Amino acid sequence: MNRGLIDRPTSAWLASLVALLVALGADVLLGSVMPADLAHFVKSVFAPADGSATVHRVTRDSLWVSEIIIRMLSYAMGGFVAVLLVGSLTNRLLGTLIGVAILSTIFEQSPGGPTPVVVALWFVAAPLAVATGAWVASARRGVVR
Repeated sequence: MNRGLIDRPTSAWLASLVALLVALGADVLLGSVMPADLAHFVKSVFAPADGSATVHRVTRDSLWVSEIIIRMLSYAMGGFVAVLLVGSLTNRLLGTLIGVAILSTIFEQSPGGPTPVVVALWFVAAPLAVATGAWVASARRGVVR
């Protein structure tokens, strides 16, 4: 008696760990395409013909905005995937997603921004983004519990 695929929900812990793997993988993938390369491309396309384009030196401290955006996008993707695995957004799933995001933030190296506000924003980005991604996935499915 073959009933096909059994539709059973995945555990919140497993979905949270898969979300962490998706988030860290997306963070590495998106982080390898640095915005500095895009800025160099745009500058080379729109530079004046006489070659008088201003050269900007890009340092690690000047990329903090892009690092926060990349971090938020990757953790939002992780939260989205977790809700797709479980099937709905529950309080247990949301709690484990936020907990795993906080733990990964504790063990990840801070980029060190120009001000303490920037560093605080970097630390808060992952838990907020994972919760937002999970909420968007559940709102798309219409199954918020």
